[in-house]
Amino acid sequence: TGRPKSGEKTLRTCFLQIEGNKVSDVVRLKTSDHNEIEVAVSYRVSFVGPDATRWFNVNDYVGLLCDHAGSILRAAARACSIESFYQNSTEILRAAILGEKREGEPRPGRHFEENGMWIYDVEVLDARILDPEVQILLFGAQKDAIVADVTRRQELLQLETERLKEQVRRALCEEQ
Repeated sequence: TGRPKSGEKTLRTCFLQIEGNKVSDVVRLKTSDHNEIEVAVSYRVSFVGPDATRWFNVNDYVGLLCDHAGSILRAAARACSIESFYQNSTEILRAAILGEKREGEPRPGRHFEENGMWIYDVEVLDARILDPEVQILLFGAQKDAIVADVTRRQELLQLETERLKEQVRRALCEEQ
């Protein structure tokens, strides 16, 4: 129990819900340019396969899940700069755990041979940059990009308006 997951607070039980388990965790990641990010994720997990005795091969499936998935998420983050990660964090992390998105097909998910566990969905709840200065820089860059995009659209609209006015003027001149 708790987030981030650790072995300090485990809930021991003799029951195993085999479908629709939800496991939440907080994972600390580092990007290729050495910026730290804290990500809150929620995994959807079921136990599948014909050999149901395998489901009990692992004492702490939550620990196995969080350790392995956290390792995958850390590797995915290390492959990205802070800017590209922050812009696409959900897609990057979902692709790392569930596989790439294919047209018209669901993502394959992540299977665990050890106990038949299957992660079939990942929800990225929050991605927080830990360095406040980097946060300010990225938010400023995003704001600048939005302002530039709006300005560009306004200029294109003005150009189109002027083009239309000129077409009308020419048509009037031709008619006269």
